[in-house]
Amino acid sequence: MWNDTEIPLAYLITFRTYGTWLHGDIRGSVDRFNNTYGTPRVEHKPSRKDFEKTLLNHHPVILNAAMRRSVETAIKETCEKRGWGLFAVHVRTNHAHSVISSGLLNGSVILNALKANSSRVMREAGCWSRRTLLG
Repeated sequence: MWNDTEIPLAYLITFRTYGTWLHGDIRGSVDRFNNTYGTPRVEHKPSRKDFEKTLLNHHPVILNAAMRRSVETAIKETCEKRGWGLFAVHVRTNHAHSVISSGLLNGSVILNALKANSSRVMREAGCWSRRTLLG
């Protein structure tokens, strides 16, 4: 059966941890002004990356094993609670990938829910606090 709607069958949702990929990085980046499919990425510019570093409120976040487990748990719980289909999830030290079917036209709803619940689950598990962030 063909899905003849504007709603995607699934989204590949990737989010990075705080401060681990700044604008101006050699890998390129996407900012709020360059975030539509096909829009050119923010160009490599060491001076912009250096400036972005000065704006960080705390050290970049690197996820240890307990944090990665918490993020994976949060993604699974979020999908189960909201009735979204989770096809894949993989959490690394500085980013997480998931493939989710939600029936929503706007994937940013999924992204925001995953990030918020990941922070909540890490706090509840005792592996995320202001003290953790400040080193």
